[in-house]
Amino acid sequence: YSVLVSDAIGYSATDEVEAYVSLNPEATASSNSPVCEGSDIIFSGTGNYFGEVINFCTYNCDLPSYCESGAIEIFGSNVEEVVFGDINNNTIEVCEGYSDFTNIKTKVSLNDSMNLHVVLNSCDFSMFFKAGKAFIDWNRDGDFEDINELVGIFNFTENEGYYDTTVIVPANAVLGNTLLRIVCRGDTDNLDSIQACGTFWEGETEDYTVEII
Repeated sequence: YSVLVSDAIGYSATDEVEAYVSLNPEATASSNSPVCEGSDIIFSGTGNYFGEVINFCTYNCDLPSYCESGAIEIFGSNVEEVVFGDINNNTIEVCEGYSDFTNIKTKVSLNDSMNLHVVLNSCDFSMFFKAGKAFIDWNRDGDFEDINELVGIFNFTENEGYYDTTVIVPANAVLGNTLLRIVCRGDTDNLDSIQACGTFWEGETEDYTVEII
């Protein structure tokens, strides 16, 4: 017999099972109609799933569009290294005002607790006091203004700065592809001025893809 199993959102799977019926089965009529030899028999039953239940995006799963961010001058402070899940990217001595690394991707699950490791440095050995922030758009609405979307603050350092912060994926994060943005600035002495959007004089912004599953 072929068994069809469907879930609440319309996905289904089939499997083949064997059913054994007694040569002399007992049958109970649900009406006054007689049960005759050779009549159809309807099987019914219940069961439990087994295996891993995986959440995944089923609609509008692509990376949203985001505001511009980056430095005007291409020198000085930079994001030298980012490690987050499967993202492991080192750009030592590479000077860019903006770096699009959305082709580099990691997967995260709801309620995950993960380490974000960031190194801020100078791409050309010039010494600027620099600081930075990290943002993730958990609800995939194309901005970083919602609660918990600022996931890391990297305080000022003149030399190479190593930072580790714990990132917790919210239980209500929206499934699909979203953006991790790292912003480093060496042209300010005010952490509050370091935002996810906008251009600035000196530093770098790097973007990565995070798939919430």
